[in-house]
Amino acid sequence: MKKNKIIESFNFSPTFVDILEKQIEISGNNKAFTFLTNSGNDIYTYSELGKRIRNLAALLQKNNLQGERALLLYPPGMEYIIGYFACLYAGVIAVPVYPPDPARLKKTLPRLQSIVIDAKAKIALSTQSTVDDVEKWKQILGEDKIDSNNISTNIAQIKNNSSQFDVLFNLQWIATDNITENFENDWKFPDINPNSIAYLQYTSGSTGTPKGVIINHENLLHNTNMIFNGFGLNTHDYEGVIWLPIYHDMGLIGGILEPIFSGFHCTLLSPLDFLKRPLRWLQIISDKKEKDIVSGGPNFAYDLCLRATTPQKREALDLSNWKVAFTGAEPVRAETINEFSKAFQVSGFQKKAFYPCYGLAEGTLIVSGGQQEDEPIELTIDKEELKKNKAVIVEKENPNKIDFISSGREILDGKIRIVNPETKTLCEEGKIGEVWALSKSNAQGYWEKPEVTEETFNAFIADTDEGPFMRTGDLGFKKDNELYITGRLKDLIIIRGSNHYPQDIEFTVENSNKLLRPGSTAAFSADVAGEEQLVVVAEARAKKNVDWQKVISEIKNAIFDVHNIVPYAMVLIKPKTIFKTSSGKIRRNATKEAYLNNELEIVYDSRRENVVDNKNVDITTEEEIASTQNNIELSKYYDLLKRKIAKLKNIHKDQIDIKKPFAEFGIDSAKAVGMVGELEEELNATFPATLLWDYPSIEKLSIH
Repeated sequence: MKKNKIIESFNFSPTFVDILEKQIEISGNNKAFTFLTNSGNDIYTYSELGKRIRNLAALLQKNNLQGERALLLYPPGMEYIIGYFACLYAGVIAVPVYPPDPARLKKTLPRLQSIVIDAKAKIALSTQSTVDDVEKWKQILGEDKIDSNNISTNIAQIKNNSSQFDVLFNLQWIATDNITENFENDWKFPDINPNSIAYLQYTSGSTGTPKGVIINHENLLHNTNMIFNGFGLNTHDYEGVIWLPIYHDMGLIGGILEPIFSGFHCTLLSPLDFLKRPLRWLQIISDKKEKDIVSGGPNFAYDLCLRATTPQKREALDLSNWKVAFTGAEPVRAETINEFSKAFQVSGFQKKAFYPCYGLAEGTLIVSGGQQEDEPIELTIDKEELKKNKAVIVEKENPNKIDFISSGREILDGKIRIVNPETKTLCEEGKIGEVWALSKSNAQGYWEKPEVTEETFNAFIADTDEGPFMRTGDLGFKKDNELYITGRLKDLIIIRGSNHYPQDIEFTVENSNKLLRPGSTAAFSADVAGEEQLVVVAEARAKKNVDWQKVISEIKNAIFDVHNIVPYAMVLIKPKTIFKTSSGKIRRNATKEAYLNNELEIVYDSRRENVVDNKNVDITTEEEIASTQNNIELSKYYDLLKRKIAKLKNIHKDQIDIKKPFAEFGIDSAKAVGMVGELEEELNATFPATLLWDYPSIEKLSIH
């Protein structure tokens, strides 16, 4: 087992506080992090970082908060890093969450409040601007009632038992960038050990039933050591470039904790900046020619770079220094790896830089990974045999084949087994089963949920009595000790790296229109041109002379409003034709199979319509139009936006209605931010990332 010099310097089992303190001691004047902003770079050395962390930690200690939970509600930036480590330095349990969407407060605040309630958080740490925003949120929400049809029953009950979001708003809010006192010398090393809880990572699960994964210091050190060894971070003089959200496990551990553990500088940028201009990510890597780079993201990020660059732009890049291009957090696709490698070969990118890996929050982060100097391993499998839970290798030319990329193998002392989820017995090689993992990285369970903790984290293999394993809920197989992920045992839907529970989407759909039959909707994901897309199938009530196109439009708007995604296909079927179990539960997999095989009894299918819906559109007032009729630039903006949407949807621009909401063209949050970035470049201007939400149609945006 390879260890880095920091770990070897301790004669006891350290915590992550010990690790950072040691780095401050030996690398005090070295740059730790650089956060890139539009107004300039925010740079911190280890010493500067330590001073800010100890100052805030001392303040938390003065408030006797050890063991309490602290909500971390920061926008991307250095303040989050300071707030997170201050919690560790004070023995406070951090609860990272992403800031709510200001344009959708009533849809995003319920989950935030449910996390506060579940964690029993006592304080909230953030920036002064966010603390000020909290007061604005109160004013915006006023006395309005929350539409309980759009959130889970659990949250509706929470709402009825309290005054809207009092649990959230009544936290003690601390603006960590506005502390003028100097408490640094009052800081005392906390009474913690490797078994002490570092933070709770809330999964992107059901709105009403959040689950906080308990991560302790031993989990963090073991997992960062797994990454250190798997990535081969002892073999090069590395530097990190990370745009991933740092409130998520992949961004937090990969972008913050791993650089500290391994002792290399990391350049950070906002996820919104990446979505606006994917080329900027690659340009930053290209500019750092003096260092070898470790960077990466989910599959969609590489797809986005392919779509956002031209051969000319790729030729101007130098990616020969990109040594580790990790990819995980959602299915790793062979098509993406091959297409990206081929397209960016002109930039000096080498396919062997790709590092496919597999992990999940319950495993702290990484569970398996490849060999850093080897090209990704690819297998071609028979599709029909795959349906029978068998991985049978076929030739590349086979018309009935599907390609899989290995997610690597066991790292360090970790164990991975493929287990029959029903009998809990080992599966033979090439047989598909549930992926089980045993490692010191396995989390301690779910916060205050003993039953589901026992079920997930204390599994034993029936025929060997080996354990305790953590059940991942994912399906896969092993071939030559390589792990291949084939799907999910759970019905979790992953779109652009975000998790969505089908029952939540189904609830939203069924409450969006009275013409849909309750308890008769199935939501699932389908592979469309190498990208996971949302498909919804719902039973429609038997009615004559119904404008089904309008019904579809209302459903799509409801899904986007609540879940911030746009379905690829909305299929309405005849009553009593959806697949159910004998007890009345929806059979999502059977419905998906029927959809893919065109076996559904369809009333209306949104994918079979080529004409853009002109009904139920957003109407701009006559005053707004009259005030701009003499503006000769207006038609140019209409044309510019029409062309962009026409290219995105592969239709003629004359088919596009300027009054129609962007959401109805399939423009989800990621695509919206990307379009904002394109507009900034073409118009030589700076716009907020929320531009397309603030002005949600071509007409309104053009007038603005």
